[in-house]
Amino acid sequence: MRSFRKLSRSARAAVCAAGLAVLVVAAAATPLAVIVPTRVTEGANSQGDADPAWAPGGTRIAYDSRDIDPYYPRIFYKDIPGGTETQLTGSGEPTPDYEHPAYSPSGSQIAYTKKDGTWYHIYVRPAAGGAETAVTSGTAGPNAGFGVFGDLYPAWSPDGQWLAFGSSRGDLQFGLFDIWVVRSDGSSLPKPATAQAAPDTGWPTWSADGNRVAFSQNNEVWQVARASGNSWGTPSRLWDGGNHPAFSPSGRHIAYDSGGDILLREYPSGPPIPITSGSDEDLGPSWSPDGKSLAFSSNRGDGNRAIWVASGVDAVPTVPATLARVKALYR
Repeated sequence: MRSFRKLSRSARAAVCAAGLAVLVVAAAATPLAVIVPTRVTEGANSQGDADPAWAPGGTRIAYDSRDIDPYYPRIFYKDIPGGTETQLTGSGEPTPDYEHPAYSPSGSQIAYTKKDGTWYHIYVRPAAGGAETAVTSGTAGPNAGFGVFGDLYPAWSPDGQWLAFGSSRGDLQFGLFDIWVVRSDGSSLPKPATAQAAPDTGWPTWSADGNRVAFSQNNEVWQVARASGNSWGTPSRLWDGGNHPAFSPSGRHIAYDSGGDILLREYPSGPPIPITSGSDEDLGPSWSPDGKSLAFSSNRGDGNRAIWVASGVDAVPTVPATLARVKALYR
């Protein structure tokens, strides 16, 4: 204490500031002890349930499931809390392959990926059930008997007029992927929003104003801005380390997974804030409509992949601390 008194006023201020920084790190880490994810589905095997998508009403989550057969995914949905699992696609099909569900902003439709021959394509159907409509079709990558090629990971624009997706249709030789955009009713031909041709490009997510699309590429998070209509600018990297980005409903944050944990950043360049941690593999976050919770798939617990929900995410600090902010927080 004597050595502290000998410091100048500015030096003591610096020490206090450092202490505040430690306090803030502790405050940022505190929610990890508070946020205890809740299991929503059971998951029957290590492939289980994945790719959760929250319906606009906030009481239903769709997901693709390999519970019936680990090789042939189907799409299910479940009302929460306490609802029963309901199969939406693949009933009666010997080799169904449906993945990556995404609810439209109105909640009336659901888009997904379906393998309908050589390639995967994007389909849309009424969320309550009914006939499906192909949004993309035709040659969508190499005509190979192995690998995953085609149109994947559909994401609705906020106005419901467009679907962004990852696709290999621009590279018929090697099947490298870019982000493409198409009218959600299938009335236009798909157009590329990026031209970087990478093997692991996908998981587009729209900003709240519909003017940007973030996506993951080779364990990095990127974005591309809309110029007008379906014309796009030059992609730019947001940060290293991250997959499956998801803009929050407000557009203020992006959730993503990295190293098997779910993290959060304030857009466009905030520090990473862990939402989950540990040896479990947590993947593919999806925001609740109110921005307070994140659904994700995880093998936590018994090793079977299931859908879990972390609530109270909106209370996690995501901005740098100042003395005023700390005083306001603990006043």
